Amino acid sequence: GAQGSGGSSVGASASRERGDLVVFDSQPLAEWQWKAIESGDHMVLEKYGHSKCNYDEKSQQMGQPLIACLEKYIFKASTQERDKFLNCLRWLVMKGADPLTEAIDDCRVVISYQKRNDPEDKTKRVPVAGKNTLHVLYDIRDSLPATDSWMEERNRCRRALELFSDRMPVQKGSSATVEVPEKVVAFWETLLEENNGDLEVKLAEGATMKVHSGILKSCSPVFRAMFDHNMQEKQQHSVSLPNINEADFRELMNLVHTGCWSGDEDPPLSRLFDILSVADEYSVDHISELLRERIQDRLNVDTFESILEFAINMSDLELKSACFTLASANVDIKERFAEGHFSQQIRTELRRVFPKLSGSPPPSKRRRHL
Repeated sequence: GAQGSGGSSVGASASRERGDLVVFDSQPLAEWQWKAIESGDHMVLEKYGHSKCNYDEKSQQMGQPLIACLEKYIFKASTQERDKFLNCLRWLVMKGADPLTEAIDDCRVVISYQKRNDPEDKTKRVPVAGKNTLHVLYDIRDSLPATDSWMEERNRCRRALELFSDRMPVQKGSSATVEVPEKVVAFWETLLEENNGDLEVKLAEGATMKVHSGILKSCSPVFRAMFDHNMQEKQQHSVSLPNINEADFRELMNLVHTGCWSGDEDPPLSRLFDILSVADEYSVDHISELLRERIQDRLNVDTFESILEFAINMSDLELKSACFTLASANVDIKERFAEGHFSQQIRTELRRVFPKLSGSPPPSKRRRHL
């Protein structure tokens, strides 16, 4: 296992100055939190951890939270615990842990492993210093012997890579596909289309729409707060959303009611971006998760730039992480970066993926005039 535990951390709490005050943006992880991470207990961290904990922390003795959890998942977790550790890795990413953040150069963590029931199996070691989580994961995978006795560990590496590529949903509370009878979907479509709800929603350009307040409250804590605290919206049975156009709000409500996109054709990425922005603004989390999965299903070399640009503008860590994972494994994106392509905004982000590349195109030759 990883050598050492606890110890000092680097960059444990970020701060910024406001006049004579220093405001701390994040809290360092306590020892019990490191132990919870090594145990895959993200539910405990969610319940008792500080809301501003830095889950991208660098520790001399522990490496990083993602690396600490990953090592235990691959080599220590029982068969019954596998999904728990995978969910913990996904949770850490959602909380700001970046698979591309590099461990400090003097990090003391060395992941060592061997088969204890095989006296001929020699101990393998993977140092962590100066590496990001993906680098460590690939080193572990490449060091595993190609024998049947190590097949489980190789499969766990594969599943971890799928998770960081965001192709594997969290087992608990995930948006797994469920078949719903057509009549059930039709019922909820009719309920929405009848436009006879008890709440009037005032939208951009004077548009209005009637919805059922109970459905709106159940899908969003933002809307629930409006009606649970005797706000103006509760008293007047109306809510004003002047920044949202009718088409976007209707599409969001269609997804809330049916889980389906209106129309027979797949929507363009721009429409997915629009509806995700609205869902995020009003914390309709289960629809946001569904839309992020659809966007990531379309992530490829051709859509990479538009998706990353949207993720940057929205500060969407999950979409950014998926884009970075694709970029780190794609030769075409690397070459385009080295040749000076992409906008300045995207190039700034990609320098984290390609730190050894200048990203500047070769200087043009000067012409001498006679």
